[in-house]
Amino acid sequence: MKCTVCGKTFIQSSALLRHMVCHTGERGHKCPHCGKSFRRRSQLVRHMPKHIGEKPYECAECGETFVQRSAFFRHMMRHTEENGFQCSHCGKSFQWRSHLVRHMPMHTGEKLYKCSWCEKTFTQLSALPIHERIHTGGKPYSCSTCGKEFIARAHLVVHERSHTGKKPYSCSSCGRGFSNTSCLAKHQRIHTGEKPYKCSLCGKCFGHTSSLTKHQISHTGEKPYRFSDCGKSFVDSSKLARHKRTHAEERPYKCAVCGESFRESYHLIRHERNHAGDRPYPCSICGKSFVNKWRCSTHERTHTGEKPYQCAVCGRSFGDQSNLLNHQRIHAGAKLYRCDICGKCLSRREHLLNHYRTHTGGKPYKCLDCDKSFIQRIQLLVHERTHHRGEIK
Repeated sequence: MKCTVCGKTFIQSSALLRHMVCHTGERGHKCPHCGKSFRRRSQLVRHMPKHIGEKPYECAECGETFVQRSAFFRHMMRHTEENGFQCSHCGKSFQWRSHLVRHMPMHTGEKLYKCSWCEKTFTQLSALPIHERIHTGGKPYSCSTCGKEFIARAHLVVHERSHTGKKPYSCSSCGRGFSNTSCLAKHQRIHTGEKPYKCSLCGKCFGHTSSLTKHQISHTGEKPYRFSDCGKSFVDSSKLARHKRTHAEERPYKCAVCGESFRESYHLIRHERNHAGDRPYPCSICGKSFVNKWRCSTHERTHTGEKPYQCAVCGRSFGDQSNLLNHQRIHAGAKLYRCDICGKCLSRREHLLNHYRTHTGGKPYKCLDCDKSFIQRIQLLVHERTHHRGEIK
């Protein structure tokens, strides 16, 4: 029996019917207590005891009871020295030999499970059907709040935290919270300075795999992401998405403190640090701290005197690329940044941001000595020098 959607074959009709749900997303078994739906009746049966308080599985050793059979078996293995099937690498024990077989490739690196679409292989059987949904388009897990669909339940769980605001994973260094462990791990590299991903062509190291992938495209010159409206191409999808917002004049990221809106999430994060006084990037030479990494790098060049960015027209050099770009507009006479509220055009992005605040009333730069707030950072610096004896925080 063959699936008419993806061509996969099955021995039993019941197996084919279960498989078809991956394509349709149908969930025919609904819990009468909470409304949650399940693809299989057996899943609903396992779910029901949570509501009625029934715990049918009792441990004969200690009397502890369990809702699910799997939890009962995991508990039972704690009571006995001889747990049946033990991993020779890490000592972990399993109730069934099949579970040990599935576990072993984690140590050996062997990839037993192969995708029938693209030949990609996996060490865990559970990872294969999730991957195959990329090919079939199956997204069986949907968000009950906004309807967005996902190929894996873990992806749905992380997404749902964007609605609830729940951030269960916190950084031990600064206390910042995250919705998932991968974001926490990436963040912690800011504190440790770890850059485990190395470019094989030039040796440059990166803190994230996505940063390495984007960097590697710079060697090939490839720009696979093209915007059909203006024909401009980009090295990655995130840059394309940012560019699209300049056409739509969309600013989806809003500060909860002052109401100022931003096109990019990282601009909002950087802005929020001004309210919180959070400056996680210290200068390695003088110890002065900064809201973001590139400001710190630019500042460090004031100590070293390095000016790596040179104007091709007049030969003038600059300590950071943004100053070079701003300078080049003097030669071109360009005013590229347009206010979408009043239409005024400005030559620099930071001038546009300062101008926006005249409309919104946002004053993100706060004096830590007297709590007075300012539209521009330079206004704060002048205030601190004038009223607080030149002490710059």
